[in-house]
Amino acid sequence: MCPDCSEMWLEGPPEQMHCTICGWEGDGRELGRTWPMEDEGPSKRDLKLAGKLFTVRVWFEKGKDDAVYDAMEILGINGADTTGGRLRAELESRPTDETLSALRAFPGVAKVTVF
Repeated sequence: MCPDCSEMWLEGPPEQMHCTICGWEGDGRELGRTWPMEDEGPSKRDLKLAGKLFTVRVWFEKGKDDAVYDAMEILGINGADTTGGRLRAELESRPTDETLSALRAFPGVAKVTVF
């Protein structure tokens, strides 16, 4: 199971796994083994493949964690996973180039990726 988005779509050899949903990359040898639960509606994988799910990650410079709220405002969202000096948000559409440029230019933002 992906430690970032809790989905089961990890690929690659155990030492270099990546998530096809959110783009997480890392060593999967220490991840616990769990099985997906059956649920109704399209899965995140289905949405991702259909171009209806995008994961945005924003890393912040050390000591600039307060920029999280400004980043959420720029993205137009009310909440996101925020831990360890970074933000991860799942969006239904890809952010515009203008939005990504505004994020990258914001003081305290070190890196922005969209997967």
